[in-house]
Amino acid sequence: MSSKKKDEEVMLKFQGLNFIIPKETECFWAYYGICFVGEYDQLLSHISSSDVVVDAGANVEIFTLLAAKKAKLVIAVEPQPENFEHLRRNVRLNRARNVILINKALSNYVGDGFICGRGPFAALSYEGASIKVTTIDEMIKEFGLDGFDVLKMDIEGEELKTLNGDFLRNVRELMVECHHGTSSIIRGRLEEEGFTVSEWSLSPFRVLKRILTNLRSFVNAELRLDFPVTTLILKYALGLGLHPVAPANRTSGIKLLYAVRSI
Repeated sequence: MSSKKKDEEVMLKFQGLNFIIPKETECFWAYYGICFVGEYDQLLSHISSSDVVVDAGANVEIFTLLAAKKAKLVIAVEPQPENFEHLRRNVRLNRARNVILINKALSNYVGDGFICGRGPFAALSYEGASIKVTTIDEMIKEFGLDGFDVLKMDIEGEELKTLNGDFLRNVRELMVECHHGTSSIIRGRLEEEGFTVSEWSLSPFRVLKRILTNLRSFVNAELRLDFPVTTLILKYALGLGLHPVAPANRTSGIKLLYAVRSI
């Protein structure tokens, strides 16, 4: 590995896991959001050893590896080539043998498409790198699965299209990041399928508690990444920037929904 590549990557840690993260693509925001803000805690806390989990929009594998510590199987889907390479390296680094990796985009059709953008902002587009596209129904059929239990979805605007599938009938619970003001439509879709839906809300107390509990990992990340969270918080406090957590920022157009199947 060249010295230049080493400079572009950082090694971050959390609860016994190691993550190789490309610094310049800002994939580290997923690390902060999942590990310290606790955006997917509701989902992670309910995963059991018999569960099959699908991570749709796995990025560089933060959620996937946390879920793999508890689940029977995790299927991680990530279309962006650079993200996928880091995802694969992180699985190998952490010896996660119960993870299946899929380098495809998810939508409502099977075929070819283009991916545009880098890091956490990569999305299906009309131009960019060529990529294979599939549906969740087709994907689980290829693996011979009748269904799966838990779904985490963050696929940069393709959520509504991708959720239009038969697979939802067998999902117990899910969390989906909604983009472009689609949260009310997605909420209605999930409620029609028999889910009870709630919107994730930020708890500053829980964030502080998680930072203090995992203080060494947090300080290590801030030092290696040149204090991005500290900078954002200071700018927000001084009225010079937006809320540092996108789903908690009313102007971001992003909402995080949690849905559990009604009994």
